[in-house]
Amino acid sequence: MAGPGAGGGGGAVGEEAGGAAPESILATTFTRKASGEIFDRLARRLLDACAGGDDADRALRELRENVHAGLDRDGCVRLLATLGRRLHRLHIRTIDSFFVLAAGAYALELDLIPGWRIVEDDEDERLRMEAIDRVLEAGDREELVALIGVLSGGVFARSVHDALMRAVKQAYPVYLQSKDRPEAWRVARPTTPPLESEALERAVASLRAMSVPVTGGGTPHKGWARAHDLAMEHADAGDWEAFLAAGVAKHVATRAETYYGKPIDERVRAAYGDLVRHAQSVLLEALDRRNVATLELLESFDREYWARKRARGAFQFDDIPRLLLERRASHGLDDLYYRIDGRISHLLLDEFQDTSIVQFDLLEPIMDELLSDASDGRTVFCVGDLKQSLYGWRDAEPELLQRLPDRWPRFGTPRTLERSFRSSPVVLGALNETFSSIASNPSVGTTRAGASWGARFREHEAAPGLLMRRRKPIPLMVNALDSLDVDASEEGGNPVTDDPGVAATTSLLWLADHPGDSAAAYHVATSPIGPVVGLTDPRDRAQAGRVSMELRRRLSRDGYAPTLSAILSDAAPSLDERGFGRFCQLIDLAQHFDETPAIRPAEFVRFVRRRHVDEPGRRPVRVMTIHAAKGLEFDAVVLPELNEPWSMRSDDMLVERDQPMGPITGVSLFAKESLRGMSDRLDSMHRACLTRQVEEELCVLYVAMSRAVHHLEMIIEPSDKEPGGASSANVLRSALAPDAGAPPLSTLWERRSDEDWAKHLSDQARAEAPPVRERVELALRRPEGVRAARRQGRSPSSMEGGQRIDLGEALRMPVAGGALDRGTLLHAWFEAIEWIEDGTPGERELMEIAARLGVDGADASNVLPEFASALASESVRAILSRAAYADRLAPGETLRVRRERPFAVRDADETGDTWLLSGVFDRLVTGDREGVSFWAEIVDFKSDAIEASDLFELEARVGFYRPQMRSYRRAAARPDGRNPGGRAR
Repeated sequence: MAGPGAGGGGGAVGEEAGGAAPESILATTFTRKASGEIFDRLARRLLDACAGGDDADRALRELRENVHAGLDRDGCVRLLATLGRRLHRLHIRTIDSFFVLAAGAYALELDLIPGWRIVEDDEDERLRMEAIDRVLEAGDREELVALIGVLSGGVFARSVHDALMRAVKQAYPVYLQSKDRPEAWRVARPTTPPLESEALERAVASLRAMSVPVTGGGTPHKGWARAHDLAMEHADAGDWEAFLAAGVAKHVATRAETYYGKPIDERVRAAYGDLVRHAQSVLLEALDRRNVATLELLESFDREYWARKRARGAFQFDDIPRLLLERRASHGLDDLYYRIDGRISHLLLDEFQDTSIVQFDLLEPIMDELLSDASDGRTVFCVGDLKQSLYGWRDAEPELLQRLPDRWPRFGTPRTLERSFRSSPVVLGALNETFSSIASNPSVGTTRAGASWGARFREHEAAPGLLMRRRKPIPLMVNALDSLDVDASEEGGNPVTDDPGVAATTSLLWLADHPGDSAAAYHVATSPIGPVVGLTDPRDRAQAGRVSMELRRRLSRDGYAPTLSAILSDAAPSLDERGFGRFCQLIDLAQHFDETPAIRPAEFVRFVRRRHVDEPGRRPVRVMTIHAAKGLEFDAVVLPELNEPWSMRSDDMLVERDQPMGPITGVSLFAKESLRGMSDRLDSMHRACLTRQVEEELCVLYVAMSRAVHHLEMIIEPSDKEPGGASSANVLRSALAPDAGAPPLSTLWERRSDEDWAKHLSDQARAEAPPVRERVELALRRPEGVRAARRQGRSPSSMEGGQRIDLGEALRMPVAGGALDRGTLLHAWFEAIEWIEDGTPGERELMEIAARLGVDGADASNVLPEFASALASESVRAILSRAAYADRLAPGETLRVRRERPFAVRDADETGDTWLLSGVFDRLVTGDREGVSFWAEIVDFKSDAIEASDLFELEARVGFYRPQMRSYRRAAARPDGRNPGGRAR
């Protein structure tokens, strides 16, 4: 840790010690957890010193050494009392919350509406999506098409909206820092224009006439000849990127001396030179157009985005410093202390290496005032570690810490700390061996990062998790550990959908917005949630539609939290303890969502699937990203994800500053190597950005390794290749096992401690184990009314075979692939026929129906012959024929057919038990007179494949469906509900 500071007394609390009142101290850090730990340690030190015994004497000695030499136990009691009385005025907070406090004090001047708030990422993403939608709606169509074409390099993506969202996500932070300097986005302008058409034709002709070098035998060199022919093809096609990417043109552009061992003489350079310069100009112009188009997009997006933010009072933490800076630039913030009810005399800034330039611009006047007079006792204390700078993506500038003594000489010489009070000697040995020679490590030799990072590192001395590089693989790792009976959880939580019951419930909510989603219906119907809501047949689309409609009605009437609470009440018996807890957390999220303006169920589902929620209780193994582990420590650390290369991605932005604390002077989208070879400025920007990235990756590796107290295990994937390129794996190979080669599945480096730390921790855990608690079963009161009826609801299809079907068991039965699609498709095709005399759908219409159902065209084509065969059957045609019912009509009766007719009626059995019988008639033919149905015939389409000669199987299937058909008959015969009533045949 590096800690430049000015003066002393920054840690004093209370007038009796250093003379500083609690409200005069501002201590900031970057996380709520860290700010809480600062206060806990402060209070704990005082409490320990107030108690009796040896521990109190030791705590008092530490306070005397670090706070005030004359402090005694009575003084600690007074300090603790002072702290308690003024706790509400003590400023130990995150730096973000301090700026929010300041913004609240200037709410009127900043035009913040009453009730403005800091929103989560999911709500902010909705605002971004709305802004993009508005840009697309309001913009001129031709201009938008041209803009998107330029942004995409002429390749139009399938989803324009998603492409624009990605562009905004990557480039918008840079735009905010350079929005007042649009000229910074023109760094790719070529110095010379491309050739005119006639000059281009002459250059191509000159290249075509060039002869390639010959071999010793006098024949044209094959490698040169192939490359030259390919260059001509690219030139004729106008593919200048491919022209420069390889072959002779690339070597000419990079001023190489030879190609295939043959010298590149002046004759070759003259033949290629004009076209190389033309290609460079064309590609630089294209990059310049893309940069300008990106800037125009961001300007339009910024207007729409900020209009929505201000209208709804919905901001993110990073927005607040920008608002305050705008206020300071126009009117100043001179009365800040008055507005926050307290003048700051002592400023303590933790994790200073993660301070952004925007944040520093706001802190600078405060620091300037506090450091202006050395005699007034005011102080500033900064703590930071350049080796732990992980937040470049938030515009953190670690060099700010190094430049503090230059900006304010009163800081003097920084104090450094190399002693580690966390890690054991063996862990520190791995750190020292890895980073003490980082400047000469070949894996980072291509940038200046190794030298600059190595200059900061001093060998660590000792004093008495499972971490992932990225978040995406964490759920897979947790599941893998779970399969090995290792009790693990993700730090910061998983989405609550990691529980099957909650996952099925989110599918139910998705179904409310998308009634035709067969996958969601299938998921719900085959889960314990299905019977609760009345969705038991995954093939019954009408049933799914009714459930969807009812759920939308309840959500609109009651809200998300009450609706989900009612579902939990019914589903609780089928959930285990963990599932019950996760469902309760889902309801907590629903309460938060009920407070937001969005009401679409799909929006809530997206919100739930993105939001990570800690499980109740903490499991022994915690899986998290390295960023999330910063500031924490673990007895054992495992690092399994180390092979990812440290290289810039094609969506990275190139940014140029003349000095670390200065304004942005250049911005560009990522430039390929062929482009960087044309522009020294682009090449310099790329190298600077790559150096910064490698420095940050070294910080990530350092933080990961230094989280371990006793045990550190680093896993590197085996490779047949020698270490090459920058990555954590290659840095470790080169530093710890440079002579090991690449043996598969072996230990490359190992150091063991004599300390039996695992046994010690195990004994300690047993000694501190909490008392065993008895398991308490909660008896939930059954809801009354509609919910009770739904709980006992049935559908006719649930009565197939004479009893309700275990769908989970049915899913384990071996069935032909696509059987559900086949049945659904045949049903839909038959439903398209009203009367056979009026015609049947043609192949085109049938395929359109299949497409709407999401059935693959090839699969649908395979079912077409089966459908045609059924329609050719006399018995099937009779069922679908109007003429077949002519002799059944009584005088005055009219024939009526209804397809996909839903119903819901009360039903009962011989014991008197009642339930709600709901379902859908596939085809219902009735004889009506004056609006009343006097008879009905029910047709239910079945797609079972049975051999005509297998009478035993046929009879078995008829028996299987008989209870279902009888329930349809009862439903059709009842006059209540939505059924036609009358008698049924």
